[in-house]
Amino acid sequence: RVTLIGECRDVPGFLAALDVFAQPSLTEGLSIALLEACASGLAIVCSDAGGNTEIVDDGRTGRLVPTGDGAALEADLLELAGNAALRGRLGQAAASWVQEHGSIAAVRSNYQSLYLSLSGWTQAIPTWRPAG
Repeated sequence: RVTLIGECRDVPGFLAALDVFAQPSLTEGLSIALLEACASGLAIVCSDAGGNTEIVDDGRTGRLVPTGDGAALEADLLELAGNAALRGRLGQAAASWVQEHGSIAAVRSNYQSLYLSLSGWTQAIPTWRPAG
């Protein structure tokens, strides 16, 4: 069953109602929607377009299908629809991955390490915080 809901103001609540997250993009950057699905512990089926391959490790944190391959997408969705244990395993692995690699703290740390390595500095400048 598919529902096109339009604008959604409660993304975590909406994702909690799903069994599987599908994102058959033809092109993709680093998808915030995909990161949110991972954080929600959902089993994921997505195309191997762009940044999706940086988030989903095929068979471990979700399923990747060739871009534009509707038959492969259908096969993976049907398999996950009938296998709650597999959905749970993929969803738990996705949630663990995003916690370690896709959280704000992890991304901030990765950027800081990158900037430090490019600048030649050996330590970070303390983070500015607004007064009050």
